[in-house]
Amino acid sequence: MTLNVGLTLGVREILGGLKGGGILSFTLLCISATISAYISRKYIDKKSFTSFGLKKDKAAVLDVISGVVNSAIIMAGIYFLMFYTGLIEFIG
Repeated sequence: MTLNVGLTLGVREILGGLKGGGILSFTLLCISATISAYISRKYIDKKSFTSFGLKKDKAAVLDVISGVVNSAIIMAGIYFLMFYTGLIEFIG
């Protein structure tokens, strides 16, 4: 948690005005959250990281791919529904 807060504040201070800084900030926040979960799971809970249910095998890769595809389909559906109902519009 402390790692996440420190990294977030540091990245905002350094990259706040840069174009594309939001993507880099989000990526670093995801990495720091993963590292924080790993450290707390290993040293505080005294359990392995794979006890979260994360394993490197063929089924895990297929699960990740299907999760990304399903999420993209759902988000695209929401976008088109909002666009065609007039809740959002393009300007410029």
